[in-house]
Amino acid sequence: MIDNVIVLKFGGSVLESEDNLRKAAGLVEQQVRTGAKVVVVVSALRGETDRLLRMAKKIDANIAKPMLDDILSMGERTSARLFSAALATSGVKGKVIDPDSNLWPIVTDENYSDANPIYQQTKTQVQQKLEPLITDGYVPIVCGFVGMTTSGQITTMGRGGSDTTATLIGSCLEAKEVRLVKDVANVYSSDPALVKEPKPIEVLDSAEAQLLSAGGAKFLHSKSLRFQREGTRLRLSSLGSSEISGTVIDGKIEDELLVERHQDPISMITIVGSELSSTGAVGAILEEARRSKWQLMAFTFDARSMILYAVDGKLMVEKLHASIVDGGLAKAITSFEELVMITVRGSALETSRGLIQRVTQPLADENINIFGLVTMSSSIRIFLSKEQAERAISRIKTGLVRDDEKS
Repeated sequence: MIDNVIVLKFGGSVLESEDNLRKAAGLVEQQVRTGAKVVVVVSALRGETDRLLRMAKKIDANIAKPMLDDILSMGERTSARLFSAALATSGVKGKVIDPDSNLWPIVTDENYSDANPIYQQTKTQVQQKLEPLITDGYVPIVCGFVGMTTSGQITTMGRGGSDTTATLIGSCLEAKEVRLVKDVANVYSSDPALVKEPKPIEVLDSAEAQLLSAGGAKFLHSKSLRFQREGTRLRLSSLGSSEISGTVIDGKIEDELLVERHQDPISMITIVGSELSSTGAVGAILEEARRSKWQLMAFTFDARSMILYAVDGKLMVEKLHASIVDGGLAKAITSFEELVMITVRGSALETSRGLIQRVTQPLADENINIFGLVTMSSSIRIFLSKEQAERAISRIKTGLVRDDEKS
């Protein structure tokens, strides 16, 4: 394995002008001069993918997905060639790596327009094809966003997929850093278009980044953290940032789907009343939870009811009755005790279609009653009776393994 590898990914907004292309090439030259082994990943120029998509749809509204992916990949192919030209003026040996090249390493499934990398095959290709280039002093310039099936069909990995390309290559090469160079210097506490003075964030752990990304934040492609490797630093920064600035995303998210049982007993507390969501009931509940230091595991509500899942919440009923029923914010409150919470989690949940059915169908087949089910980013939380917990865990695990074998 090669030491001191850095993967630099340049977003399309960064590469939108000749001046920025030169600056980006200069950043690569600077890293090479310090002794780093650099791999570059490029996105299409800003707006180019949208332009290609509009044109293709105007020509054929029902264009076949493989053909559309082939067309959309042209944006990254152009960027790679422009970047190679800019790098040549800096005296650095660049090598364009696109799907037409026999050096192409990224292998995906056949889910066109939202393809998923096949990690082990990609790792083998990266090590066999890119490592010798790097050892010989070349800087590979890899088209982001793009993949290729085992049958040789071009795929794309969804908007922002160049982030995934970068983290994937970084993992395969055991890079010391993957740096995503974007048009902003940091991840911020909220979208600057929505909040007047969002705060820059210096560090996020991978779970926090995954939650923000799944919740709609645009700073990172949702799949990319699946390939975050322990020991490889992931940094988001801008073209003008120093090497130690930006936002660092630390840690690794478990890609494998795990089935876990929470050991504490869970209470399911149900509150009913008219138009609960438009009253101060939610605020009153959360304030009482904060004051009493309750451990809430999940919380759902609609206009006429709320359900709280809390650790050993027997004592909550009386306090909540006093604060929201006596206070006229709800009509009644009841609880069901001695439940168990089972969690299915893992970043693979984001791309596993039909996963909820894969989890719940085995329970239905065994006549196991589900008292509640809550999905939250990369986890599914299921609440059921203590007596049926172990049987449920066994059936869920067996079902997931069998489905994976089929696929």
